[in-house]
Amino acid sequence: MRERRDPLPEVSLEQLQPGVHIELDLPWLDHPFWFNAFTIKDEAQLAELKALGLTKVRWNPKKSRVPPLPPPEKGTAQPTTESQQAVANVEKVRAQIAAQRADKRKQHEAVVAMRRTLARCQEAYQATTERTRAALAAIDRGQPDGARLARDVAAEAASRFTPQAEVVLQLIAEHAHDEGATGHALNTMVVAQMLAHRMGFDQAQIEAVGTAALLHDIGKARIPTSVLYNTKRNRAEERLYRLHPVYGAEWLAEIPGIADEIRLWVRAHHERIDGKGFPDGLADDAVPLAAQIVGLANRFDNLCNPIPGLPALPPAKAVAWLYRHEKGAWNEALFAVFVKMIGVYPPGTFVRLSNDAVGLVLRNSPRDPLRPWVLLYEPETPRSELVAIDLTTVPDVTIAEAVPPERLPPEVVETLDPRCKVRYFHDVAR
Repeated sequence: MRERRDPLPEVSLEQLQPGVHIELDLPWLDHPFWFNAFTIKDEAQLAELKALGLTKVRWNPKKSRVPPLPPPEKGTAQPTTESQQAVANVEKVRAQIAAQRADKRKQHEAVVAMRRTLARCQEAYQATTERTRAALAAIDRGQPDGARLARDVAAEAASRFTPQAEVVLQLIAEHAHDEGATGHALNTMVVAQMLAHRMGFDQAQIEAVGTAALLHDIGKARIPTSVLYNTKRNRAEERLYRLHPVYGAEWLAEIPGIADEIRLWVRAHHERIDGKGFPDGLADDAVPLAAQIVGLANRFDNLCNPIPGLPALPPAKAVAWLYRHEKGAWNEALFAVFVKMIGVYPPGTFVRLSNDAVGLVLRNSPRDPLRPWVLLYEPETPRSELVAIDLTTVPDVTIAEAVPPERLPPEVVETLDPRCKVRYFHDVAR
């Protein structure tokens, strides 16, 4: 059970002034303000509050810059007559409120559409997970149709990356079961195909990159789990681990229908242009660009969704880590495209806003990378009823910082991201 907050004191509207932080008990669509809780900034907002017909609101002493005004003295007569100018001002404020509420309704409709997209993505992710699991199992058994199944999964995904299609990096909550290697293969495929699309690859190349990404780790089946999941390998174990791209390429050579270039990319997905990769220590142009794409997608997902025993990084931290430590491992143009694609605040990033509200980034805005869509946390409100805001429409509010989930109260993380595990999929709507 979540601990309920102590109720805030009430104050009459006549006592409000700029600097007082208030919380409205109205539904979000029933008032013109972008947030239910905010600090009054000017007389215009006071006029809007009065035009709503409210008599009292709750105020937060801890977040207010100034206290409310003293209550009017008893017996003080309140003006009952209104001049024509005052009536005109009230009507003007009401018209402004109606326009602002209309803008909020449009944004609410966009949020509803976004939730439908997420539902479609989740359904598609589950279906594709099963197909990927079947393809990997067939390849593991050496069945000829394994290659066809893998190509079909990659081809279906590649068919959506046309110049007219909006490619969306979505956050998908982890399913109740653990997809393990299958989930990692899917994540790597989706991110790799996004990168290939943005790097100008044609449809057939995007499909091939997706197939390589889907199969990039099949050689790990020949590595003992005691080595794969050992976070402190000795030299012998590390040498064995670094053979998995070789084993994968050799395995694919035995499977009919796998192109030579796909086997090459699987073997080279851990190579780096600075020569510090493995298994062959390739450098510069000797590392195929497609292999770099698969490798970068693989590294990113491994940082966000690591093996047990290693800390998971939020997407924003993962991008920053790669920039600081491995920027020189990748083609410069490729890495720039990757950073732009994932965004300054990638989906799945917990953020604190300049007004102290806390939220979860849902998706990036093409208009301003610093102002994404944010799902706002509201105490005691189910996730399905939380409000999401396009920060490009709220000029007075910015993101103050990205916040690691461990710095947030458990109930905040639980509400905003119940599984707190990153999954990526693109919009399946045609």
